Amino acid sequence: MITKTKKFLSDFRVRLIVSIAILCYGMLAAYNLRIGVWQQEQQRNNNTMMFTLESAMLFRYARLSIEEGIPAHDIKIEYPYGVNPYKTFSIGGEVLVAYIYSLTQRLHRIALSLEQFHRYAIPFYFVVISMSAVFFIGFICTGRLLFAVIMALWYGVCIPSVIRSTGQEVMGENFALPVIFWHVAMFLYALKNGKTRFFIISGILLATGWMLWDMTHLYIYVLVLYMTFKRFSLKTLLALTLPLVCVSTINPYLRYHHAYSSIPMILLYLNCLSEIIWKPNNNITRHTRLIRGLILIVITVIIARLSGYGTDYSHFGDLLIAKLRFFNIKPLNPGKLSFDARVLWTPALHSATIDHAMLFFCCIFFVSLVSILIVFKTLEKKSVSAIDQYILYCFALFFILYLFFVRIHVYSVFFGILMTVMWGKLEKKQLQIIGFTILCIVCLTEYHRTLAHQRYMGRNEDYKSLGSLIQWIQDNTKPSIPVLASFTVAGPIVNYANRAVIVQPKFEKERTRRIYRDYVYAMFAQTETPLYNLATEHNAEYVIYDKGTSWSKSIYSPAYFVALDTTQEKKTLARKFEGNCNTLHKFYPVFENAKYKVFKVVTQEEIEQAQDCFQTAEQYEGLLEFDTAREWYEKAVNLYPGLWQARMRLGTILWRQGEKEAANAQWQHGKDLLSGV
Repeated sequence: MITKTKKFLSDFRVRLIVSIAILCYGMLAAYNLRIGVWQQEQQRNNNTMMFTLESAMLFRYARLSIEEGIPAHDIKIEYPYGVNPYKTFSIGGEVLVAYIYSLTQRLHRIALSLEQFHRYAIPFYFVVISMSAVFFIGFICTGRLLFAVIMALWYGVCIPSVIRSTGQEVMGENFALPVIFWHVAMFLYALKNGKTRFFIISGILLATGWMLWDMTHLYIYVLVLYMTFKRFSLKTLLALTLPLVCVSTINPYLRYHHAYSSIPMILLYLNCLSEIIWKPNNNITRHTRLIRGLILIVITVIIARLSGYGTDYSHFGDLLIAKLRFFNIKPLNPGKLSFDARVLWTPALHSATIDHAMLFFCCIFFVSLVSILIVFKTLEKKSVSAIDQYILYCFALFFILYLFFVRIHVYSVFFGILMTVMWGKLEKKQLQIIGFTILCIVCLTEYHRTLAHQRYMGRNEDYKSLGSLIQWIQDNTKPSIPVLASFTVAGPIVNYANRAVIVQPKFEKERTRRIYRDYVYAMFAQTETPLYNLATEHNAEYVIYDKGTSWSKSIYSPAYFVALDTTQEKKTLARKFEGNCNTLHKFYPVFENAKYKVFKVVTQEEIEQAQDCFQTAEQYEGLLEFDTAREWYEKAVNLYPGLWQARMRLGTILWRQGEKEAANAQWQHGKDLLSGV
């Protein structure tokens, strides 16, 4: 029986079919892990889950693309200036999903909304394409199907891969990463067989990934830096350069941000030029390549500096410099950082802690250590292959970057798992069996770790409160009037309430950062004037306040962003919004739930009308017509709740009429207004 089984499995086609069957089963398990995350979250929030931040805006454009079309100038995103969506947002994959949904509905109507369709479709796309890429890489690097399968399964079920591809949000990386992984597959295959056409395919895939996600730019940095210190032919360099040049000049977002003249692109151009100049001399030593690479980098930095490239991204440079300066630990004293660094150094871009690193990379640490030992063992016999060099280089560099920016784990985990290919080069049969057994155990362990962690992968968002806020906005505000709120709720307001917002979450433009800076400093000002001026300047009638803002001492809180002096905390507008609303003059609360408060902005017209009512009430009071005077005082207070004189006089009339509790309430409110002046 064993002999027949061995003979049966000796056929490569049989092994391939079995491997693909196992891979498909693993894909199903990986898909269910991702779907389970958002379904649990939706169940916990009574089906009120929605897209947030930039995701909500991207989803809005996906929806508009199949309804009324994406506007050339979207006034709702950053009122009153507006933005060109194609230049401000990296629009691509989400629109394609919307078109597929529209086509599906025309062919056979399904009982799914576009939002639900997206939540099901994106994890499926991510799982199938990315796991297939890892499987292909594993096979071309080791020649062993079982190693390739276990690598793909491991990537499909590990926590860092699952947590960023659950369908809870619309993210460019979900569309781009599988494409980038196939670029890596073609690049490694081209390194192995030296054929230019595979470099061309890898270049086209990389350009496609860049078009789908702006952070592909980071990978391009890493790739070009590697190619600068290695010898590549002019054909190879052009195979990557030309597709990148084309997409960076054709795509509106990349062209608007001058991606064609970015630092890695300049370095690519110089590499091509250098190869033309040095081509006659094929005997270039490693030492010479190192010197040449350093010279090219220096020239690149000088050119980029002189060209003025990067003004839209200078805030990220400030953040990186700050992290290096403070050894990757955010200082407790906000005065040591610039405003941009304070805001950007938030949970989305914070530094990795030891606990965070161990959660994501505990198994990869072990595998990588063994892989490195195998590399050193290989060095005793022969030089390390170009494929192994590239994988080791990418994992090392991306892991270092991950320590500075946790979001880089999307690259780190991928190349960390690719380190497994070095296990496939074990020559002794016993070592091969032991290695494969260990990797199987690692894969099963990762699956159960992810399954146990699944309940904690939901977004840190109070969807119930957000949903009730959106409903109130829809029911009580005018469609033509913008809303002033923090960027944290701007996306859902635009997408679900269909109202314009003043502060939006895409922070690349200096104007956007300035508007947010004005907003957050006004929120923590000692008077109402700055926020009132900001609201009236942008025609906002309502201000939304995130409860908890005033008392939070977190280094990720708005109070930290403005470097708030804690001795002045009680006098800030945010503290009044939090729990001392009776001292407010030109804002008054109209809605509140567990997470948010909404304040009506008193317009100048309402103030003038209230003063007229107050004068009329005084006249009636002078004529001893107290009932009529009361009506006019109440009109004045309703129009302008901060008119303390009207409250004091109204209290007097209420006292005369025997309503002593109501009178005391009006007097106390009037005193509070006086104390808050």
